[in-house]
Amino acid sequence: MDSYLNIPRSMNHLEDYSRLIDGWFWETDDQNRFVYMSENVEANTGTPAKWHIGKARIDLLSRCLNDEDLSDHIEALKAHRPFYDFRYKRNGPSRECWISTSGEPFFDESGIFIGYRGVARDISNEIALSHEAETSKHRLLNALEIIDEGFVYYDKDDRLVLCNEKYREYYPKSRDLIVPGALFEDIIREGARRGEYEAAKGRIEEWVTERMALHQKANLIIEQKHSDGRWLRIAERKTPDGGIVGFRVDITELKNANLAAEKASLAKSEFLATMSHELRTPLTSIKGSLRLLEFSLKETISEKEKDLLSIGIRNSDAMLRLVNELLDYEKIISGALEIETTPHEIGELTSSVIKDNLGYARLQSVNFIFKTPEIRAFAEINEHRYEQILRNLLSNAAKFSPANSDIEIAISRLNGSVVVSVQDYGPGIPDEFKDEMFDHFTQLDSSSSRENAGTGLGLPISKALCEGMSGTIDFVTGSDVGTTFNIRFPEIGA
Repeated sequence: MDSYLNIPRSMNHLEDYSRLIDGWFWETDDQNRFVYMSENVEANTGTPAKWHIGKARIDLLSRCLNDEDLSDHIEALKAHRPFYDFRYKRNGPSRECWISTSGEPFFDESGIFIGYRGVARDISNEIALSHEAETSKHRLLNALEIIDEGFVYYDKDDRLVLCNEKYREYYPKSRDLIVPGALFEDIIREGARRGEYEAAKGRIEEWVTERMALHQKANLIIEQKHSDGRWLRIAERKTPDGGIVGFRVDITELKNANLAAEKASLAKSEFLATMSHELRTPLTSIKGSLRLLEFSLKETISEKEKDLLSIGIRNSDAMLRLVNELLDYEKIISGALEIETTPHEIGELTSSVIKDNLGYARLQSVNFIFKTPEIRAFAEINEHRYEQILRNLLSNAAKFSPANSDIEIAISRLNGSVVVSVQDYGPGIPDEFKDEMFDHFTQLDSSSSRENAGTGLGLPISKALCEGMSGTIDFVTGSDVGTTFNIRFPEIGA
């Protein structure tokens, strides 16, 4: 009978136990040859227990995870030391599989080495999953290296887990600090000491406190300037387990372009403002001189000379309006427009503007009709700016109305607001222009032959002025009803 069947009572107990574990028991002699293998080894490896008897582990071993593991195992066997979780791929008549085994040496009463006793289990699935995870990790790392952005991941304890090479490149002065396990705070503090961050110079601890507060929120996009002149856009977000994922993008070129554009815009604004002021002075003098000339010669000049004077006055008025519009436009786009408001009675102001523009109405062959002069309503507005808005609306209505038509101005109250309406009976606003009426430089008729066509700034300026006085402006239009522009301001005492 084969020796592996001569199982003592203690071995019978091992057989009983082996059926309860996820693995099998084994025993070797003093030459490290198997003298016992529990029967359930066959269920795990497909190879009967008796096949193993007389063979050493080295006879079964195909390969280890690495050479060091095999060397350490052989040294442990030679020195009769215990070993734990030795992993190897074994050969067998049925199939190859990965095994994890642990063993304890045992000795006789005189201390002479007798052999090893131990346990083993099949870890093929575990190795396959580990290999799959490692493959996925390498794929992820390769993908992260390909992207042209810095990527970093810190765990819930704010320690660096992984980052790509691009991330390290963005921090040349603290690159050696960016290693797995390093705390984010330690990295940035030492980086600040080495002069990595422009904003940290002369105030390191204060800057670290500010940066950590932003980092711990981890729901931000900020721009950070480095001491070498580069700008990084930083985006950080928290993961479900409390870690932090971050991206770094080099925006130096974009930032420099924006700064250059801002300088150019400022220079343009300053130029326009200067030129507008320079133009306004001589234009005002020209207009005043023409008015004085018209007054002093009104009894002696011919009709042709009157027409020439009228053309000069009208065009000087147009030039002054253009200059003023340019000044207002620059203030609006630069955010420098400031409007001081006081309570005013809307009806009186409206009536005054209409009267001041009756001459313009005659030139355009239209009639301005104030339908509700009896309504008195108060609003918090700027008198000059309100008159400017209303003049713009009256001018537009006159320019786009047929000859001898009426333009109706009315005041009403609606839901706590004072509403001033200017209605014409012209052709209306075409559908393709409706969404653009308050855009800068939009004109319904851009023909150079159209007299007083304007700059296209009147409506956007009027909109900005209305909003600067807590008001709104809109319009209703149609081919059969013309166009009605409505200005609304909160009514005082409503």
